[in-house]
Amino acid sequence: MKKKPSIGRRIFGYLLKGLLVLAPGVLTIFIVVKLFAFIDDTMNDAIETLFDVRFRGLGIVVGTVLIVFIGMLSGSLFKQFISYIEDAIAHVPLVKIVYSSIKDFFSAFVSEDRKFNKPALIKMGGNESLQRLGFITETDLTHFGLEGMVSVYIPHSYNFSGNLFIVKMEDVTPINANTTEVMKFIVSGGVTKFEH
Repeated sequence: MKKKPSIGRRIFGYLLKGLLVLAPGVLTIFIVVKLFAFIDDTMNDAIETLFDVRFRGLGIVVGTVLIVFIGMLSGSLFKQFISYIEDAIAHVPLVKIVYSSIKDFFSAFVSEDRKFNKPALIKMGGNESLQRLGFITETDLTHFGLEGMVSVYIPHSYNFSGNLFIVKMEDVTPINANTTEVMKFIVSGGVTKFEH
């Protein structure tokens, strides 16, 4: 006859199951609320300084309207103004590196020229039995003197970071898969469920 687990073990099992159910939702809500609070507080500080008005949510509304307005203007004369600002930033050594890295990172995800749209399987060290999933970010590295090489970004699992590898083109196999699904698969450590 199978021995029943002790009350302590059962309670611990229920605790783990409860965490599994609650943690993803609670953490997502926590991160979104903190992000919105940060944006709201920052914008409210600016609004209060200018107009002596402050109430919760005003910063989000004003910030969203401002971002939409800038997005609308970015296709017209405002684009020349942004280019002028970027040229000025390009002459400040440290600021240039930080600004261009952040801009390129956001462009890789949301611009029309997205970079994380070529998922691939990469042989590590030319070894057929050890491969990693990543994204081809650049196929022409001749300006670095790297003929026949490509750059591949490999995100880390359970982390908002990754590594850039320069590998031979023959060690990279492009795969026909949804880029969002591949990113989720890598970041989750390979345990995410695929949406068919």
